Amino acid sequence: MAGAETTKQAHELMEIGLPKLNTFLLRKQSELASLKGPEMLRKWRSLEMWETLRVWVVVNSVVAVEITHLLLCLQQLF
Repeated sequence: MAGAETTKQAHELMEIGLPKLNTFLLRKQSELASLKGPEMLRKWRSLEMWETLRVWVVVNSVVAVEITHLLLCLQQLF
């Protein structure tokens, strides 16, 4: 039953958390478009960090679902 809860949490993260993060990234990208020079470079580095976080969230959510599925399959075997 714990595996099902982990899968549910991973799906909730994808459905709720990821759209919020995407909205945040879009807002940051539009802010970046209006900047020039050193300020733009500083903001660009910050945006890269958030993009990395978004990828990390997606990958870890998918991995959590796959690991849970694997554990449930193994549980059925034994």
